[in-house]
Amino acid sequence: MTDTATDCSSHAIRPADRARFGDVAIILAVAVIVISIGVHAPGHSYSYAQMRQMGATVGMIESGNWILPRNHEGRLARKPQLYSWLTAPVLLATGVYNDFTFRWPSVAASLGCAVLVYLLGLRWYGRRAGLLAALLWTTSIHMGKLMYLGTTDMLNTFWIMLAILCADRILFDRKDRVGLKRWVIGLWASIILGAMTKGWGVANLPLIAGWIALTTGLGPGFKAVGEARGVPRRILRGIALVWSRWRAAAKRIRLLWGILAFAAVLGPIWGAMFYIGGEDFIKVINTEIFKRAVGGENAPKPSSAPTLAWLLFYTLPGSALAIGALTFTRPRKWLANSSATALPLWWIIAVAVPFSLAHGFRPDYLLPCYVSVAILGASGIDRLRSMGPGDGRWASCLRHLLAFVVIVVCVFTAGTPVLYLYHEYLPEYMRGAIRMPLSIEPETWWILAGIAPVGLGLIAVTIRASLRWRIGTLAVILIVGMPGVLFIDRHMISRHAQSGDGETMIEFARAAKKVVGDDAFAVCVMEKAGTELYWGRFGRRIKTLSELKSLGADVRWFVTCDRALIQLEASAPGPASRDMKTIGVENTNVRLDTERIGVPTELNVNRLIKEDDLGKLYLFRLQP
Repeated sequence: MTDTATDCSSHAIRPADRARFGDVAIILAVAVIVISIGVHAPGHSYSYAQMRQMGATVGMIESGNWILPRNHEGRLARKPQLYSWLTAPVLLATGVYNDFTFRWPSVAASLGCAVLVYLLGLRWYGRRAGLLAALLWTTSIHMGKLMYLGTTDMLNTFWIMLAILCADRILFDRKDRVGLKRWVIGLWASIILGAMTKGWGVANLPLIAGWIALTTGLGPGFKAVGEARGVPRRILRGIALVWSRWRAAAKRIRLLWGILAFAAVLGPIWGAMFYIGGEDFIKVINTEIFKRAVGGENAPKPSSAPTLAWLLFYTLPGSALAIGALTFTRPRKWLANSSATALPLWWIIAVAVPFSLAHGFRPDYLLPCYVSVAILGASGIDRLRSMGPGDGRWASCLRHLLAFVVIVVCVFTAGTPVLYLYHEYLPEYMRGAIRMPLSIEPETWWILAGIAPVGLGLIAVTIRASLRWRIGTLAVILIVGMPGVLFIDRHMISRHAQSGDGETMIEFARAAKKVVGDDAFAVCVMEKAGTELYWGRFGRRIKTLSELKSLGADVRWFVTCDRALIQLEASAPGPASRDMKTIGVENTNVRLDTERIGVPTELNVNRLIKEDDLGKLYLFRLQP
């Protein structure tokens, strides 16, 4: 009995651990709120390449090919298998095909990322900064979309963040020598899983290797290099010093064994994909990897704004606070390893620089370094909390910066709902500038009505807290106000809310499913509609009217849209109808001739799909 009692007491939870468990609970609660905003917001599964990822999962289930399936477009899957490997079993087990079942890996990864931000901030700056960093990251302006998005981005970010956490423990934690092996295993496991999530290792491995190379090779200790006589000797001594550090780092992370494990897992998968995909898979690799890097014919379109601008915008309000935090350190010390800013700044550089050089850069590529911006912003707030009015003019300026950021958030949450609630009473010039969503759920109006007075009250509290130098209170107000900003953006301002395309597609699919049942159906090539994915199976795809006419008697139904009918030449001479003008064919003297297809089934879903001017969706009963 004595031994048992002693055993239990040795594993008792320490007070510090209880506090950290409480921090994690707060972080997860805020993350769930942000995710819930996305769940309730208007649908957008047809956008951001989500249809292709969903299509790959359904194709995996239908074909039984779990290595390289084809999606609803008939094309090979463009991303690695892990995301679909996680979603397909859930679909098979539940039979539920909706937005959540296709997005649950992103939701789970979001919760995991929020905790990882806390752990990294805890290591680099302390508990308070870690907690605030996680909350800033969770409520940043881009998370309202990314946390509930059916793409591989968030899951890939989770593996990258986990790899950085493990590498940080291996390379820079001098106390934890006993647990070194488990951190090495964690590092290479996360690298391998990241490669199986996005980019087959091309996307995540260089970023992690770059951060390790920068943080280890360019640390302090170059004084002896400067003492060498002559420039050539200094260069050679510097190269030798950096090389010796890299060798030491490679030894600590078990680079050789890790590469062998990487090759042992990914090699057979790559071989199987080449065997199954053949020329089509080579084209996928050419488009997804080489053309994204260097461009070429039909290459992905590059971003129209600089990399740094996207990073600052998407990480608001944390990016504004991070800029303020950097002023606590002299610029020449920002990247010195003796400085607290070095590790997060090297992380930003390791992600932003390679991607900014790529031809096909997109802003979502920067997601893995959002954590660094949040940590820097939180460190600045934490530093400011220890200061007071007597610490000089610069401290006062930073306090005003924080208060300004909080005031902007509060004013937005207080004023914007009023513009929508009283839209019909506004002057005509204002009504034209504020576009109303196509449809708004009743509870959305109630939530907007509640957000406005809360924002107004937060303004008063912010002013009072700023005047009294209550920095912690300002930070809390900021975290409380940002979910309101995210709610307004996702429900009222986003183009998906204003178009209502997502709701139209879902409503059409649900209504058509009741009519079609288990019968076979055909669809025209219209990638952005993808209503078949909500049914959980694909239809036979046709491109011409002759293909449709040659279908067997077992295919009784056909799904299409206005624009597809024009492509199928299911039209006749005559004045274009009003609906035709909405799909960009107002100068074409044609009218739709649906009798050439079959008998349209009335589903009472008469709204138009505005994405790519698809027009109205149709379900035709094919004539025998």
